[in-house]
Amino acid sequence: ATLLFKMAPGLSAVLLLLTCLPAPPSAYILARQLGGNVSLMANIITLQTLFAFFTIPLWVDIGDRFLWLNLIL
Repeated sequence: ATLLFKMAPGLSAVLLLLTCLPAPPSAYILARQLGGNVSLMANIITLQTLFAFFTIPLWVDIGDRFLWLNLIL
């Protein structure tokens, strides 16, 4: 996106990180209040949070190496 849309590297870094984030815990509350499948939502949030622990650093590294984001962390 940085090269295609000529975005600032900082904006591309923020967008990259936002797309990696797991579902918010408030989704569990909404599922409970609206009569959704609460146990499924709890499992989804748990798995996404666990996977995010490993994938966010991976995507930051990919963005830094290959997408010329020049991230300073």
